[in-house]
Amino acid sequence: MKARTAFVSFAMVLALCAGACSRQRPSEQLAARPLAQPTELEGVPCAAGKAWFDATGKLASCVLSRDATVGAVQLPGGTWLHLTRDGKPDYCFLPRDSVIQGHRCKGSGHSYMTAFQPGGALELCWLAEDETIHGVPCMQASFLSEVFGGGAGTYFHEDGTVARCKLAADTTISGRSLHRGDHVALDRAGKLVESK
Repeated sequence: MKARTAFVSFAMVLALCAGACSRQRPSEQLAARPLAQPTELEGVPCAAGKAWFDATGKLASCVLSRDATVGAVQLPGGTWLHLTRDGKPDYCFLPRDSVIQGHRCKGSGHSYMTAFQPGGALELCWLAEDETIHGVPCMQASFLSEVFGGGAGTYFHEDGTVARCKLAADTTISGRSLHRGDHVALDRAGKLVESK
């Protein structure tokens, strides 16, 4: 039983890491620097502990010491934030379920990654509850859907329309009948591009 539980846990980590690991700066070593107290670095309020810097000395990552707006993104204190090379939010791990740009995204440490477009718009949210977005019923994320159901991450186009999600209910898109649990991909106009 322990081996099966370990395998399921490992499978979930692999599934959830896929997005975060692919976003990390390729072949770049980050240097950790201890912070004895909360410190604002490059306009980012970092908590005591450690902050990570790239080879040029620019802030790459830290845990937020308080609620803050970084770039165009409002984030709760305790968020582990990863920045792009130009200092904008790239992706983060929320400390708890939090509303990000109007959508309740799952949080609980490193279990679910929330990601942003280059301009700051939400790119990926693991929904904390089923949500109908521009007429598309998207499913909340759960442990079982990640490991056995092909994932339930909701991806967005830059204008906030749904790019991909797992359906939370039967629906019709582009004249096609779709079922709860189907994965759909949509273009910016909301037309169905793919379903499986």
